[in-house]
Amino acid sequence: MKSFGAKKVGWYNGSMTIGGSFMGPIIGGIAAISMGFTSYVILTGAFLLMPLTVIFANKNSNNNSKVKSNNSSLIEVSNHYKTLIKNRILVSATIIGSLNTAFFIVFTTFITVLVIRDLGFSLDIAAI
Repeated sequence: MKSFGAKKVGWYNGSMTIGGSFMGPIIGGIAAISMGFTSYVILTGAFLLMPLTVIFANKNSNNNSKVKSNNSSLIEVSNHYKTLIKNRILVSATIIGSLNTAFFIVFTTFITVLVIRDLGFSLDIAAI
């Protein structure tokens, strides 16, 4: 919220929803069909590991910045989460977002089953 501002968070949420719920599955379905399942899983795994390698590369590089390292103890972290849980707006927004995602996943699953069973589309087309 601090980096986006309260008025712009909706745009961020919307762009993540469009990417993760609409464009991502379409691109993933096309990629899975065109390159085969095994190659697709390897490519996806590489993309998922890429941020981890960047983090480790930056951590191991000789960084001369004046930023203090954050070595928080488990107690400090748990106190931080306790403070977050007390914020009713944050908790309700998280619950609503989680329910929205769960309903979307269930809806998508049943629509996919109906497309395959009732409309007779192939698994490849249903995945897209």
